[in-house]
Amino acid sequence: EAVVSTQSTGDRVVVEKQGQMMRHLYPIFANVGRVVPVEEKLELFGNLTEHLKSFEEEFATRATLFLGGDQPCMADYMIWPIFERIEGLPILLGEMGHKFVLPSHLKNVNSWIKAMRTTEPVKAYGFSPARMAKITKIHNETNGYDDALKESVGL
Repeated sequence: EAVVSTQSTGDRVVVEKQGQMMRHLYPIFANVGRVVPVEEKLELFGNLTEHLKSFEEEFATRATLFLGGDQPCMADYMIWPIFERIEGLPILLGEMGHKFVLPSHLKNVNSWIKAMRTTEPVKAYGFSPARMAKITKIHNETNGYDDALKESVGL
C-alpha cells in the first residue's frame, strides 16, 4: 500500500479548497447565461477574497513562499490557473476593474502570485493578465477558446 505523506495530504486539501473558489469567480468573468449585476459581482469577489484567507493562513503556517517550500510543487501549479483568471479581472471589467484587485492584506497570497510569475513553467505557458482578459472576452463573445487563443497571441 502506498504511503501518503502529510505534506501531500495537506497539498490535496489546499487544492480542493482553492478549487472551490471557482463558484465565486466564474459568475464574475464568464458568460453564465444571464447578466450578472455589478453588485452581485462585487459580493462574489468579496466571498472570493474571504475564501482566500485560508490560503493566506496556509502560507503563514508553512512559512514558505510556495506550497512546495522553496520551489513550487504540483499543488502550486494545479491552482495557478485560478489566479491567472483573478489577475485578469481588473482588465476584463474595465472601468470598474479597480474594485476587483486582490487586497494588499493578503500579503502571502500576493507574494506567491508574484513568485509563481517568475517560475519557468508559468513564464513559458502562463497567460498575462491582459491575455487572460482578452481570451475571456473573446470566449464570452464567440463561445470558443480556439478563436480566443489565436486572437490573444502576443499579449
